[in-house]
Order: sequence, then C-alpha cells, then structure tokens
Amino acid sequence: AFISKEFDILRDDFGQLGQKFSQQRKVLIPKLVERHCELLETVEKLEEILSPSSLIDFLFSSIVICLNIFQLMIFTGDASNLMFNILFIIASTSRIGMLCFFAQLIKDSSQQISDTIFDCGWEDMRDLETRPILQFIMMRSQKPAKLTFMKFSEINVEQYGSVSNFL
Repeated sequence: AFISKEFDILRDDFGQLGQKFSQQRKVLIPKLVERHCELLETVEKLEEILSPSSLIDFLFSSIVICLNIFQLMIFTGDASNLMFNILFIIASTSRIGMLCFFAQLIKDSSQQISDTIFDCGWEDMRDLETRPILQFIMMRSQKPAKLTFMKFSEINVEQYGSVSNFL
C-alpha cells in the first residue's frame, strides 16, 4: 500500500507540472524522474524478495482451501468443527486476497502516471528539454510496475478470482 501511495503522490506531482513556470519545471522534472526510477527499483526489489514466498504461499493456500472445501463436502462432525473449517477457509482466502489486492494497487497506480502526464498539457510546453523527458516517462509508465509469482504469473485481482471460483 505504501508503494502505491508513493506512485499516487508522484502522479499528483506530475499532474501539477502544467501549472508551473518553465524554470520551475526544469528543476522539478529531474527530481520527479529520479523518484519514478526509485519507485520502479523498489518494486523490482520487492518482487525479488516476495516472489518465491508468494508463489509458495499462493499454491499451498490454494491446496489447503481445496482440501477444506472437500472436507466440508464430506462433513460428518459436529457444528464446532464445521465452523472451524468455514472460518479457516475465509481466513486463507482473505490472506490471498490481500496479497493480490495490494499488488493490483501497485500495478494500477504505476500505470496511471502515463495518463496523468498526458493530461498535464505536456504538448503545450515550449522548452525543448521537458517534452522528450515527459514523453519517455509516458512510454515507460505504460508498462506497469507489477509483482509476479516467480515470473510465472502476475499477482493481481484476477488471480484472486481464480481461487475464489472454487468457493
């Protein structure tokens, strides 16, 4: 959530570029570009750290959810055992859901930077240094920062939906 909010702050700063004077933009744009690069590097590091454990967690949680659902289908115990299984399924599903939701936030907020720069009036900026830099950032921002399961699959709300389909 922190990284997605940092992308949102960066997006707001890019959105205000059209209101700045040319000299202010010349000072501000390199700082914004540097912040954008730092955020992208942070997402890459987070990907490197979380990717193996996220894949294992997602796979095992999916298997545990399936086994618990199977256990509910052949249920012959008392009501407390039934409630325990239902609560365990809800907890496992919500844990996967939070991971997928926050990864989706990072992806969406990083992708919105391109739209914000496009809407800030970059085409009306007269200085020759600013426009190419903003165009480059727009092109780079169209490829969103995202987290994956060991480059196997993207972590997003669609993956959560695939697990939720079992329920």
